Amino acid sequence: MLWGWQTARVPIDIDNPDDDLKALLAAHKAVFPIINKYRGPKTAITFHMITQYDENEDPRGLHLSAETIALLNQLGGALDNDVVSLMQDDHPED
Repeated sequence: MLWGWQTARVPIDIDNPDDDLKALLAAHKAVFPIINKYRGPKTAITFHMITQYDENEDPRGLHLSAETIALLNQLGGALDNDVVSLMQDDHPED
């Protein structure tokens, strides 16, 4: 059985991502027990993030507070933070 659930895509303050991530998890905390009730032994629950940076910037580190990690733990989830460089369009439209 395969099913997926996701929130709407939300912007995160790059200077303080912990507050926004904590708020996002807290806003959906009511569904954690439902997700965990139906989770099987091979179920993967993953909190996916995509961190983007411009070519003139260095990628940033990520610090999460104990409260945010505790919420992620209540979800029973892992954190996947993909860091990608924003590329300029090599072929701009005329």
